[in-house]
This record gives sequence, C-alpha cells and structure tokens, in this order.
Amino acid sequence: MTGKATSKRQQVLKRLRDNISQGMAIVGGGAGIGLNAKKQEAGRIDLIILYSSGSLAGLMPYGDANAIMLEMDCETLTVVKDTTVLAGICGTDPFQDMSAAEGVLNFPTVGLIDSETEMSYEKEVEMIRMAHEFDLLTTPYVFNVDEAERMAGAGADVIIVHMGLTTIGTIGAKTALALSPSTIAWSGSRGLWAQNMSFPGIQGFFDAGSPEQLLVESAMKEVVQEFKSIRLPARLMRQTVAHL
Repeated sequence: MTGKATSKRQQVLKRLRDNISQGMAIVGGGAGIGLNAKKQEAGRIDLIILYSSGSLAGLMPYGDANAIMLEMDCETLTVVKDTTVLAGICGTDPFQDMSAAEGVLNFPTVGLIDSETEMSYEKEVEMIRMAHEFDLLTTPYVFNVDEAERMAGAGADVIIVHMGLTTIGTIGAKTALALSPSTIAWSGSRGLWAQNMSFPGIQGFFDAGSPEQLLVESAMKEVVQEFKSIRLPARLMRQTVAHL
C-alpha cells in the first residue's frame, strides 16, 4: 500500500522547513521578466515573486494589476524549472483569478495606505483563506499584529512583515520602518536585512525589487559608461567628421 501523496504546497513547505533546520534563511525575490526569474533560480533562490508593480503604482488606475501579473506568470512559468513562483494578487479585485498560480501573496495591498473603505484589508484576508482552501502556498504581507493574527487564522503558511517600500535606488521611498518586538516572522525590507537576521523569530526575507532593480540600475549604468569610454582611432574620427 502506497503512502498518501503530498501536494505541491506540502512539498514546498517541507523544503522551506528543511532549509531553516539547516540554518539557511529563506529568500524570496521579485522578478519582472522571465530572464530575471531564470537567473534568480540559478542562484538557488527559494521563492520567485511576481509583482504587477513594486510600489504604490499598483494601487493606481494605470492598468489591471491582476491581468498584468497573469501575463508575467505565463512568461515566468515557461522558464522556471523547479522554483515555486508566487503570484501577487490584488485581493480587493472582485475579478481576481488564482487558477494558474502555484502560490499567492496579497500585493498590491491596501495595507500600504491603511484603507478604511469597503475595499479593505479584510478582502485580502479572504483571498488568502480562499487560496489556502485551493491548497496554494500562501505568504501574505502584514503590517501589524492584528493583521498577522487574521492572516494566520485564514491559514497563511508564511507571514511576511512588510517594512515599507524599498528605500534605495533611483526611485526608492524616503522612509522605512524599524523592527520591534511585535515582529512576527519575516522581515520585508532589504535595508534591514543583514543587520536584523538575528532578530528573534525572523527566518527569511522577501526582496521585491533588489534582486533585479538595484543590481540592474548600477550594472546598466556601468556597462553604458564602459562603452562610452571607448575612443575611436584618430584616423576614423577625421574621416567621419569629413563626411558629416
């Protein structure tokens, strides 16, 4: 008689727990295109996260956040071999579609603006509860203890403490939060990552933009500067000027 088959979610959770038991932090990273997801997988990242936007832009009327994410999901799943891909779902969207996702988190999230309208954070809690019932991996963002408890009650697998938007890079936010004893499980701000991994309870880190945005910003600038530093031979310069 064969043993009971385990779901994809259970397999992922076992892998994450095994990493923690071996003293390895869990790392999730945002990927905007398939190539970036492929390279992050090559670096042995634990979870690849798809965001329709890495900022408050996802809450603005610039486009359909979930439709954008689904397009990214289709592209990413064709190049990622073994790493679990999390889809950032706008939980307040009544037309949300999680059918193609391996796992989900609540982004864009009204938690960033502390909404008190009917499109509230509770809609995101219900989205996580629904995803859990679908046996998807669930890794919601929370902004305080109350939200953490509500997400845990909805069946969340991993609680991500959102510490604010990325504060470095050319479009970084101006302020960030500091860790306190109310922190539940995981930090969500790259600026606090290295110095706070010893903080009680933290077992990993979700990095929305740094794996691709910050590295690409500096690398692209340096590559262009390197090309622009190439000097043409004097003979070729004279010939070119003569024909202008």
